[in-house]
Amino acid sequence: MSLLLFYLLFFASSDAFNTNSWHKRKQAVLASSLPSIEELENDPFMKQVQHGADLCSALQEDPSNADIHERIKAQLRSSDGIRGFMVSYLTSEDTSPKALVVPDGLAEVLQEITRSNPEDLVPLAFMNVIMPTAMSTMHNEEDLRQSSVQTAKRGLSILATMTGEHQSVKSNAKAILNVALDSKGEDIDSKLIEYWNSFFDKWGYKDEQKKDISESMSLFLTSNYTK
Repeated sequence: MSLLLFYLLFFASSDAFNTNSWHKRKQAVLASSLPSIEELENDPFMKQVQHGADLCSALQEDPSNADIHERIKAQLRSSDGIRGFMVSYLTSEDTSPKALVVPDGLAEVLQEITRSNPEDLVPLAFMNVIMPTAMSTMHNEEDLRQSSVQTAKRGLSILATMTGEHQSVKSNAKAILNVALDSKGEDIDSKLIEYWNSFFDKWGYKDEQKKDISESMSLFLTSNYTK
């Protein structure tokens, strides 16, 4: 065997050229830079905002990484964690069409949390659509208006992944639509009507904002539910 052939075989089989090994080392380095499961489950809101930024950055780099998915799942188990994650995810500066596509791994996490913690996730997910939708007509500056529109679109993408995972998703959408239209549907949960009426009053939404919100909810319902 020639010396050249010997070295080619040596390096070809070497761990330094092993893609599997390189990927594992990369994952280990990435994991060491991320917040722990305990931090994600227990830290207060302001720390959750930073955790969300770290996780969103990691997710963008490696969207199929199961360890990142587990950490996001831990963060989404609390209201502070949900808000902290969504602050970063929904306000990404990426305006390309692919930014509206929820990665499969994140979609599965959202679906699981919708089933296990609908009380926190579902109303917050709707707020993440309602608020930027309303702000798109309340801002005076065009760049802020467009930023709000993009955030609302991302929020709708999140909601679409949750469709069918818990009945409260459809119930909240119908209640919000009724409140925005100042309507009184007979099959609408009265407690949800009261909840969203109070939310609209708190933020001072007027006819223009209600019109935009009703159009958004109508689109969501017709796109994701047959009835």
